[in-house]
Amino acid sequence: MNGALSKAAVMVGTAALLSGVGAGTAAAAGRPSQGPAATTGRAAVSHCAYVLDRLKSGEASSRVLRQGCASSKKELDGVVGAAASTLLLVVYADANYGGLTKYWYGEYGPCDTEGYGIRDLETTFNNINDKISSWSGGHSSCNYVNMWEHAVYQGRHAAWHNYTRVPYVGAAMNDLVSSINVHYEP
Repeated sequence: MNGALSKAAVMVGTAALLSGVGAGTAAAAGRPSQGPAATTGRAAVSHCAYVLDRLKSGEASSRVLRQGCASSKKELDGVVGAAASTLLLVVYADANYGGLTKYWYGEYGPCDTEGYGIRDLETTFNNINDKISSWSGGHSSCNYVNMWEHAVYQGRHAAWHNYTRVPYVGAAMNDLVSSINVHYEP
């Protein structure tokens, strides 16, 4: 799956934008609106982490092994035990690395050619579907980041190869991302 996607991309500016071959079934206009960040006691929850299982051949989505949210990054590491896992990707709701933050960790180390993927952000990563504006990479072996407009890797597509930080995903993808894959490609 990954080799065909990245090799078909034509680089335009900082991202490769492709029009989807098949239209995704979850149109952005038909999705329910996401509410504000949840709160726990006095502080708003703005950081969430997900520890993922590697994709295995033929799988479309990584299993979430652990997850949790907290009001600070330090508190978050204690909640999910993420410090012992490999940081893969951080996605942000606002441009320039701000707003609601989701951390992806790999339980079994950095990316291989299959990598890690979430085929439907709406059902897997609470409050980030159609809200991603920037991202930063974690481990350098996860050198390819792919984002799609719709769930199940459908619709418009943006790909970044060998980028470690993207302060703005661009107007074509801003607040539209519904599925993501990170992997290694030589």
